[in-house]
This record gives sequence, C-alpha cells and structure tokens, in this order.
Amino acid sequence: MIPEIDIWRAAILMLKRYGDKALEQSATRAEELAADGDHDGADTLRRITSAVEQLANTARTAALTGTDP
Repeated sequence: MIPEIDIWRAAILMLKRYGDKALEQSATRAEELAADGDHDGADTLRRITSAVEQLANTARTAALTGTDP
C-alpha cells in the first residue's frame, strides 16, 4: 500500500507534467494497468487520479474566487 502522502506527491507531479491533461493521463494509465492485469497498480493510479481531480478542482475554485488554494 502506497502512503497517502506519496499519492498526493504523485498527483502534484502529474499536474506539473501534464497540466490540464493530468486527469485524462492518470485515468488512461489506470485503465492500461487494469487491462494488463496489474490491479494493484491500477488501484494506485485510481487513487492518484482522485487526488489529481481534487487538486485541479481546488485550483479552479481558487482561480474563480481569487483566493489562494
């Protein structure tokens, strides 16, 4: 099991690397891992995808309201 802090670190790296496409990239990779039979890897990527989504929503909300996330 990957510690929660590492999931969030990976999500931040996904956002830095892929920007607006981070959510799509992480979800696609989770599907690829599941199709290849790597269910533990797919579960980890799903957790990362969820964190990416939360971070992206927080950033969007901050941009719309003018607040600091």
